[in-house]
Amino acid sequence: MKGLIAGALASLMAAGAWAEIKVIDTEFHGDAFNSTYNMTVENESDLPVARLEYRSVFKTPGRSVPWADESGGLDIPGGVEPGETRDLEYIMAPLGVEQAGQQEVVVEIYDLVGIGLDGKPIR
Repeated sequence: MKGLIAGALASLMAAGAWAEIKVIDTEFHGDAFNSTYNMTVENESDLPVARLEYRSVFKTPGRSVPWADESGGLDIPGGVEPGETRDLEYIMAPLGVEQAGQQEVVVEIYDLVGIGLDGKPIR
């Protein structure tokens, strides 16, 4: 995947209850040894978000089977305050994505949950 740049996604939410916290853009670029995953997060809730939990699917348009399908979470240094939009960057290489070679890889986010300072989901 050397030099591969892919991305862009509208907010994909599992339930309306979480609609106040949105991922409004994603990008994945790099190769199997040096990959960066960027996301833009918008917090329209009344509470700060300290962590995001979600499912991420890395796939190539036109292919039926994704390169990686992972559930997990990320702590957000400094959080995302109410009314704030933040660009977040994480260094990662999900297992399987390196097999994409030079093909475009798109990241889709599902089941997004914002976690507050108390460790509980923001509703």
